[in-house]
Amino acid sequence: MFIHKYEWANVMNFKIFLQNFVWVCAFLCTSYFIGQTTQAGMPWYDTLTKSPYNPPKIMFPIVWTTLYIMLAMVGCYLWRHKQNSFMKNMLIFFCLYMLVNWAWSYIFFYAHFISTGFYWIILSDLILGFLIFRLFKQGYQFLSLSLLPTFIWGCYAAYLNGYIMILN
Repeated sequence: MFIHKYEWANVMNFKIFLQNFVWVCAFLCTSYFIGQTTQAGMPWYDTLTKSPYNPPKIMFPIVWTTLYIMLAMVGCYLWRHKQNSFMKNMLIFFCLYMLVNWAWSYIFFYAHFISTGFYWIILSDLILGFLIFRLFKQGYQFLSLSLLPTFIWGCYAAYLNGYIMILN
């Protein structure tokens, strides 16, 4: 059966949409699971001395949901283009970043390792900063700019964790 080129473009667009949808759903489910881990540590967290610039609790799920949607879209793009050796390497760094990022909640909220959590966030920010730099340098400005809000939030989280580390 002959498929007109415009119909083929619609099929491909739907395929890309579906892939993005699956990635976003997977990231939001992971976010929910991590949020449950975080909730277990909330009574402990509430007793800590925090920065005067600590945002209200309601901000965290809003910000992380937004960031995870953006991260999922970037991850999906890297996955779709993994045949390219550069993109494959960036996908590896992206996956490494995500594992480090996801582990922080356990380290900080569940294990209560404040200092380890601080250095873990620094490691996370360094990996993400490297990823942003390499993508931007190779001409993938949109991808690198899509990661920038997560990097900024990560730096802010490092400040908040550092403040807690110093005062507790």
